Amino acid sequence: MITNPGEINLDIALKICQEAIKKARIENFTPLTVTVVDVAGVIRATLAEVGSGPVSYTHLRAHETS
Repeated sequence: MITNPGEINLDIALKICQEAIKKARIENFTPLTVTVVDVAGVIRATLAEVGSGPVSYTHLRAHETS
């Protein structure tokens, strides 16, 4: 488990992006772009599908809890 935002390296950030896109496909949110930003506002990774627009991770997480 990530306990410190500084621990998010590129591999972890890309994995988060891939998992978010996978969950978004289940919810029919395609195509989309996922960006991982740390608490300092540094973009750690962005993964985009062709023809996509931005969707926040918070938005995707809201669908998990509803």
